[in-house]
Amino acid sequence: MQRAIIHTRAGRIAVAVVLGAGTLALFLLMRGVALRDDVTPEATIASFAWLTLLPWTLAWLLDRAWAGEADVADGLVVLRRRDRRVEVPITSIAGLDPWRLPLPGPGLGLRLASGRRLAYELRPSDLAAFVDALERSGAPAGAAKSAAVVYARGRRARAGYHPILKFVVFGFAPAAIFFNAHQFIAYGGTFGQYYLEGPGAWLQTLAVFWATMVVYLTAWATLWRLAAEAIVLAAAHAMPPATPGVRRAVEVACWLAYWVGVPALVALRFLA
Repeated sequence: MQRAIIHTRAGRIAVAVVLGAGTLALFLLMRGVALRDDVTPEATIASFAWLTLLPWTLAWLLDRAWAGEADVADGLVVLRRRDRRVEVPITSIAGLDPWRLPLPGPGLGLRLASGRRLAYELRPSDLAAFVDALERSGAPAGAAKSAAVVYARGRRARAGYHPILKFVVFGFAPAAIFFNAHQFIAYGGTFGQYYLEGPGAWLQTLAVFWATMVVYLTAWATLWRLAAEAIVLAAAHAMPPATPGVRRAVEVACWLAYWVGVPALVALRFLA
C-alpha cells in the first residue's frame, strides 16, 4: 500500500498549471530584480507571497484534498480516498500509461479492456514500485521500462531537507551578514538603527533582509531543481541504463550548488 494523490485528468492539469504559474512568476520576479534598480525588497517579498507562494500553497491544498492510498492486492487495484473507494480488477486492465511529462509529478493512468480510461489517475509516492507491483500481479508488462518510470525510479530516495530548515533557518545566516553590512554602512554599527530609531525599526529591517533572502534562496534552489529534473528526464529517454548515475550526479550538483554555492556567493559579494 502506498500513499497516492488520486485525481481526475482535469485535476492533474489544474495542479500542474497552478504550480507552473507560481514557478514562472518566481523567475519573472527574479528577472525583474536583476534588470531593474527600482524593485524594493518589500515589493519583492509581496510579489513572491502573492504570485508564487499562494499558487504553490493552493497546489499543496489540492493535493491534500485528493490524497489517499493505492494498493495492489488479491487481483485488484484499490484506490482509496476520504470521499470514495475504487476497485479495478487487474484482469480488466489493458495497459498502464505512465505520464510522459512528470507534471505535477510522476504518475500514471489505467487503460481498461473496454477501451476507456479509468476516470482517476494517480501519483503514487513511489511510481516505479507501484508499476512493478502491478506487473507482478498480471497487469500488461512494459511500463516498468518506459522512460517515465525509469525517470521516477530512485527519485523518491533523493536527499532532501524540510523547506523550513532549507530556506527559513539556513537563510538567516546570509541575511544576517547582509543586514550587518547594511547597518554599518547606513547607521555606523550593528545596533546603530536600534539606538537611533528603536528596536521596532531595527527588527523590521532585519525581517525584510531575512524574508528577501528566503525568496532568493527559493529561486536559486528551484532553478537548480528544474534543471536537474530536466537532465534526468532527458537521460531516461536517451540512455535509460545510465539514468541512475545521472540522477546521483545531479543530486550532488544540486547539493553543492545550495549548501556550498550559497556561502561561496555571499563571500564573493564581499570580496568583489
